[in-house]
Amino acid sequence: MPRTRSQGRPLAGLDAGGGRAAAWLLAAAALAAVLAWAFWRAARPAGDPSAVFPLDDPYIYLVYARNTAAGHLFAYNPSDGPSSGATSTLWTLLLAAGYRLGLARVRPPGAAAPMALVLGLAAACTAGYMAAFAAACRAAAGRPQAGLAGCLLCAAATVCYGRFAWGAFSGLEVPLSALGVALFGLALSARGGPAPALLATLLTLVRPDLGAAALPAVALWGAEAAIAGEGGPANRHGIGRVAPLLWALLPAVALAAFVLFWRGATGEPSTNGTLVKTLFYAPGETVGALVRHVPAWLGRNALQLLSWRGRLHPWSLALAAAALPGLARRAGRALWLFAAAGLALEGAAFGPGLGALQHGRYDLPFLLALELAGALGWATLARAMRVPLWPAGVALLALAAPTLPPALAAYARDSLQIRGQQIAASTYIAAHLPPTAVVMLNDAGAMNYFGGRYTVDVEGLGSNGFALPMRAGTGAVYEHLVDYFQEHPRLAARPLYFAVYPGWFPGLRAVFGTCPAQFTVQDPTILGGPTAVLCEAGLPVAPEPGFRVADLGQDARYAYTASPPGGTWLLRLPDAGGQDVVGSGRSVVGPESFTVPATPGRPLAVTAVTTELQPVALRVLADGRPVGTWDWPASPGAWETPRFTIPGAAIAGRQVRITLEGPGRLTSDYRWTEG
Repeated sequence: MPRTRSQGRPLAGLDAGGGRAAAWLLAAAALAAVLAWAFWRAARPAGDPSAVFPLDDPYIYLVYARNTAAGHLFAYNPSDGPSSGATSTLWTLLLAAGYRLGLARVRPPGAAAPMALVLGLAAACTAGYMAAFAAACRAAAGRPQAGLAGCLLCAAATVCYGRFAWGAFSGLEVPLSALGVALFGLALSARGGPAPALLATLLTLVRPDLGAAALPAVALWGAEAAIAGEGGPANRHGIGRVAPLLWALLPAVALAAFVLFWRGATGEPSTNGTLVKTLFYAPGETVGALVRHVPAWLGRNALQLLSWRGRLHPWSLALAAAALPGLARRAGRALWLFAAAGLALEGAAFGPGLGALQHGRYDLPFLLALELAGALGWATLARAMRVPLWPAGVALLALAAPTLPPALAAYARDSLQIRGQQIAASTYIAAHLPPTAVVMLNDAGAMNYFGGRYTVDVEGLGSNGFALPMRAGTGAVYEHLVDYFQEHPRLAARPLYFAVYPGWFPGLRAVFGTCPAQFTVQDPTILGGPTAVLCEAGLPVAPEPGFRVADLGQDARYAYTASPPGGTWLLRLPDAGGQDVVGSGRSVVGPESFTVPATPGRPLAVTAVTTELQPVALRVLADGRPVGTWDWPASPGAWETPRFTIPGAAIAGRQVRITLEGPGRLTSDYRWTEG
C-alpha cells in the first residue's frame, strides 16, 4: 500500500483540512473548560463563594508550590529543606510557576485563586490530552480527516468518564499524567528518533512510577525499531542501526538520577511517598511475597478500576475489549507493555484496593494507555476497511456520559466533607493557636496551607525522617518525635499541638494534653476518619536512658531484630513510685536479639522495662550460648523492671549479642550496667 505524506508524521493530520481540525481542537478545549467550570460549581455550596477540593492531597501540592514560588524549593515549611511529599514533581513546578506569575496569591493563601489556578491548569492539560490522543490516533488512521473526529470523540469519552473526570479536576496530577501518556503514545507512533525516550524521561517528572513503567515499553520500541533498521545505516562507529536501543537507555538513566537527587536532597532512602505509601517498606514484607500476590491483587485492582459505583460499567467493558487491536501495531504493543508493567508495579507496591483509592488515581494512567493502544488499532482497521471511526467515538461517549453526573455529585459530597473537617480545622488553627505554635498532623495539606503555623507531618510525606517510623507504628513515631524535638530545641520550646486522626496512632492519647477542639463528619467517604482531634502535646523533655526498642535509630545502632518484627506501641502507666510514665515498645512473639557494649570477663546486669498480664520466663543467650532463665513477673497496669545478670565468664569481647527466647511479651526499654 503506497504511503501518504501524513503517514509516519503524527502531527501531519492535525493541520490537514485547516479550519476543520482547528474547530475540533477548539471543541476539545471548550469541553475541558466546561467540565472545569462544572466541578468548580460542584465544590461551592449554595450561598458560599469559596470552593474547596474534594480531598486533602491537592493542598499538599499547593503548600509545595507556594513555598517553591517564594524561593524555598520543594520545602514543606519555608524554613525546611526539600522533601518529596508531592507525588508529581512537574505538577508542583507548574503550580509554582502560576504562583510566581501572580495567578494565585501567596499571602494570604486565599481559596478561590489557587483553585482557579489548579482547575485552569487541569483544563489545559485535559485539552492537551485530547489533542495528543487525536494526533496519535490520526497518525494510525493515515488519511486526512478520516479519523480526527472519531479520535477526538474517543478521547472526550475518557474525559467524560466519571472516574477520570473526578480525578482530573480534583487538584491532583491526573490530567498531567493523562497528557504525558498521550504524548508518550504519540511519540511511539513516530518512525525512529529519540522522541519515545525523551517522553519516557518526562514521565519520570510527571510521576516516577510512570517513568519506571515506561522502561520496558521503550526497550521494546527500541528493539523493534532497531530490527526494522530505523536507526539508519551503520556508520563507521557502528552505532547507526542500534541507535534506538541506545536512546532506550535514557529513561533508565533519568529515573536513576531522579532517585539519587531526592535521596541526596532529603537524606531518605527513597522518595517520601514511596516510604509512606507502598508495601516495599512495610515491616516484615519481602519482595518474594509481594511478587507472589501480584496476579491476585492485579485482578482485584482491575475490577475496581473498571467498576463504577460498585458495578462493572459498560464503558469500562467496551474499553477493555477495544484495547485488544492495539497489539497489532508497534506503538500499541509498547503501550500494552507500559500498562501491564505499570499495573503490576502498582499492584506490588500498594496491594489490593488501589483501584478504588481516590477513584483510581494511581492506576488511571495505565487504563488510558490501553485506551490509546486500542484507538491506534481501531484507527488502523478503519483505514484498511475504509470506514469512519466517529461512530465508535459517539458510542463510547454515550456510554461514558451517564457516569458524569454521579461524579459531580461525589465531588460535591467529598468537597463538603473536606470543608467540614480539614478546612474547619485549618480555620480553627489560624484563629485560635498562638502564632508560634507547632502543629503535628497526619493530613499534610490544608492544615498547613490555611493554618499558617509550622507543621510537622508525622506521617512523613512532608517532614523527612518520619515515614519509616510511621510504618513501624505509634511507638516508633513517638520516639522519633522525642528525638526530633531534641534536635530542634527552638521548636520544642514552642507550644506543641497534635491535629490527627487518633485511629491512625493507637495509644497516642497517652501524650495528649487538653483537647480544645475536634472536627467530626458523618459517614466519611474521602477522609481518613470521622473525627480529627486538636490537642495539646505532652511530650517528655528527654528520652529515658538505655535502649528503646521502638526507636528505629536505636534498633539499627544495637542491631535489634525480632521475629516476626511486629508493630510498635505506646502506653502511659504508673511506675513503682506511682508517677505516670509514657513508654513505647514492641509486642514480641518470637526471639529478639540486640548487641550491647561490654567488657570481657565483667558481669553485665540487664534491666527490662515491661508490663505483663501473666508471668513470663525467657531463655537468655549470650553470643549464642545459654546463660540462664529470666523471669518477668506479672505487672498488669504498671511498669515493672525485672533484672538479669549475664556472668562475666560468658562475655569474651567488647560487645555481647543478647538473645531472648520465650512466650509472647511486651518489650519496652533495656538498660544495662557492668559490675
